[in-house]
Amino acid sequence: GGESEEIEWVIDTTTSGQEGVAMIEAAEVEDDPYAVIYLDMRMPGGWSGLETARYIHQADRNVRIIVITAFVDENVKGIRDILGDRFVYLRKPYVDNELQQLTRFLAADWARSQELDQAMRQLESLNQGKDQFLAMMSHELHDPLAVLLLNGEMLANSEINAEQKQLLQVMERSGKRVLQRINDILDSSKL
Repeated sequence: GGESEEIEWVIDTTTSGQEGVAMIEAAEVEDDPYAVIYLDMRMPGGWSGLETARYIHQADRNVRIIVITAFVDENVKGIRDILGDRFVYLRKPYVDNELQQLTRFLAADWARSQELDQAMRQLESLNQGKDQFLAMMSHELHDPLAVLLLNGEMLANSEINAEQKQLLQVMERSGKRVLQRINDILDSSKL
């Protein structure tokens, strides 16, 4: 079989919810967010695990949380109301291998979510580029062509010979076709 990719684990620990949330906020500012957080429901001093979860969710809505507890102070529905579906609930004692596998799964899910967010940002950037191109196209091509056609029409209504009139008609037909194509492109892009 093929070689398995080894994941590098970086583990930070805190003794309070306040300290943990501060670490999450700092990681967001540094553009190095956490993927998975282990959170005990009963924490020493300060915030409870659920209160900490609420602040974590406000600081980073994408982080995956593994709630680990030996005490059932809150039901899963109450936790879900605060965190949505981006958490897993484990009872102590847990099995190390199961926790590692769950962490790998949630980290991979988080990474896919980050990739999707990046793709959406790129799509938005491309969309802005398209809008700029269309504005340029309208300004640089459409408007001058419309002016040329109007001037050609005014010239055709003046005193000119038959050959000049025929040349202006060919110019007008060609110009109107190009103008129609530009209008079609602009209309379809607005959809």
